Parts: sequence; C-alpha cells; structure tokens
Amino acid sequence: VEAMAKSSEAKLTVIEGDPYFISKLQDYTAVEKDEVIFRCEVSKAAAPVKWFKDGKELIPSKNIQIKTDGKKRILIIRRAQKSDQGQYSCDCGSDNTSAKLNIEERDIKILRPLYSVEVTETETARFETEISEEDVHGNWKLKG
Repeated sequence: VEAMAKSSEAKLTVIEGDPYFISKLQDYTAVEKDEVIFRCEVSKAAAPVKWFKDGKELIPSKNIQIKTDGKKRILIIRRAQKSDQGQYSCDCGSDNTSAKLNIEERDIKILRPLYSVEVTETETARFETEISEEDVHGNWKLKG
C-alpha cells in the first residue's frame, strides 16, 4: 500500500487444508447380480482415498472396480452377491464417509409350470418348465 510517499507491505501465506468429503456415500439396496455403484466426492482432486468393507481394505478384482474422476471417487461391485452385504467406507486420511449395502434375493418366478405326463412302459417321459431367470439352476426331484 502506498499513500503520500509512505508504503507498507505484508506477506500472505496460504496454508493448505486437509481434504474432506463434499458429498457422502448413501445407503444402497440392490438385488443379487445387480451392479452396485457407490459415489462420493472429495474436496481435492489429488487426494488419495482407500475403500473398505466392514473395516477391511478393498483391493480391485474382477468383481470390484475402484475409479477416480476428478474429485469423484467411485466403487463398483459388478455382480453383487449376498456376501457383498455390509458397511462400505471411503477414507481420505482426514475424513471418511460410509454407507450400508443391503442385497436382496432375486424374485424368481415360474413362467411355465410342470404338467403331468403319461407314457407307456419303456417310453421316454419329458418334463419342461421355464423360470424368469436364465442363470438359475433348478434341482429335479422324484416324489420330493
């Protein structure tokens, strides 16, 4: 600042603050085999984070993907199973956010029921049914 041949100077020091979460994780309910996506946002794009399930650090695998998109932090569970249910958290060192994942069983329906078949001895009997999910295997039982 200068005023009538007099001046004064000062130095500004900016101390960088610790990262914190701008948006938090939200509880999530999914159906078995669904893709689950947890998202949160941290205050600094360069802030490293760690993801945890029930307190145990998660490591990327064929079913678990961890992504960074600017300040956004994303955890993807590709095909959710009952065993994926639990408490998930994201930690940036100075802050953390957590959410609960609930996995519901699929609602499997019989689209075409079984019908009784009558055959003569030595002939082949054929029973057919159709269910609403392709990747579900049924167990055939006799008198059971």
